[in-house]
Formats: sequence, C-alpha cells, structure tokens
Amino acid sequence: TGSSFGKNNNIVLMLEKRFGAGETVTVITSTEVMVEVEDDGMEDEEIDDEGRVVFDDFEQKTGVQSLLLVAIKKDSQPEPLYVECVFDRYGVDVSRAHVGLGCTGFMMDQGASAATLYHAYMERAGEDVKGEDEEPLEEVAPASSPPFDELDDEMQSHFKGLLSERGVDTQLADYIMDVLNHMEQCQYVDFLTKLEDWVAH
Repeated sequence: TGSSFGKNNNIVLMLEKRFGAGETVTVITSTEVMVEVEDDGMEDEEIDDEGRVVFDDFEQKTGVQSLLLVAIKKDSQPEPLYVECVFDRYGVDVSRAHVGLGCTGFMMDQGASAATLYHAYMERAGEDVKGEDEEPLEEVAPASSPPFDELDDEMQSHFKGLLSERGVDTQLADYIMDVLNHMEQCQYVDFLTKLEDWVAH
C-alpha cells in the first residue's frame, strides 16, 4: 500500500507491504530531504596517434539524491529494525542500521536529518514521538549503532541482501523518484491554478 501527504509544502511518501508471514516493511522519504548533487564523473582514457595516453574532458552531471528510511516491523519483536539510506535513480546506499528509535542524521550530509522521516513513520503509525514539552524528534537520543561502512564486510552484505529480498533496490529507488517528481509537478500545477483563479476573480 502507499500513501502521501503534504506538510509545510513538502511531500511525504510512504510505501508499505507485508513480507512473509510476520513482517511489515515500510519505506519513507520526503521532498524535504531531497538534494541536488553534482557528479564530476570519470575522465575517459584514450590513446592518441603517437601512443600517448590522453584524457577526454569529463562532463559535470547534476542529479538528485534523497534520504530513505526503511522500517522493518516483526510481529514477534517490540521494536522495528530501522535502516537509514541515501538513494538516487541508480540505487540505494545504506548509512546506518539499528533496532529501535534513533535520530542520527545521515553521514553524507550533516545538514540533513533523518528526524523528518522518523517522525512521519511514527506519526502515521499512531505513536507519540514527542516529549512532555512537545519538542520535535530531534530531541530523541542518538542511536548507538556505528556507521554502516564501519561494519565488517559480511555484516554489510547481510543487510544489503535483507533489503534486496524485501524489494528495497534500484527498481524501487527509480520508482520513488518518478513518483516524487510527478507529485511535485502536480503540486506546482495546483499552485498555478489557484493563483490564476485568485487573480481572475
């Protein structure tokens, strides 16, 4: 199943499915945590007529990356497994994985925070994520898990396989990007329509 909702002009996209007999897999992202990135690419090697190695000028490419929170809830476990990821059209990279609620931010962009996605997940699940003073989720204590790239190769491979088995892969990443782009376009068209109607009347 899928759902989307707006919050402060940002779109939150949440997809959920049952996996096996006792798991619910939920993926959450938002336009609020999308960023444009520049990829300098690679220089292509060529051999000129005199046998010398030369490099073609590379083209700077601009793309979009976003943050993705995967929550895997087992009926037999009190807390979900959370996997924090960065994704674009070409795949999903894991940043951190831990059991239970955490708020660590993403490794590649210290200015972005996973808090938005945790809050969206917990809010839609009907759970209270705010403290007594109603502070946002940034006040939650950080997870104690290490960054994903500090885990041994076998453990990293296990987590990647776990996500792939549950459909969190390149195909899903490409689909989510298409959906977010479409929803942003619809939001923009709706804005123009309302503005035109206001001016006309």
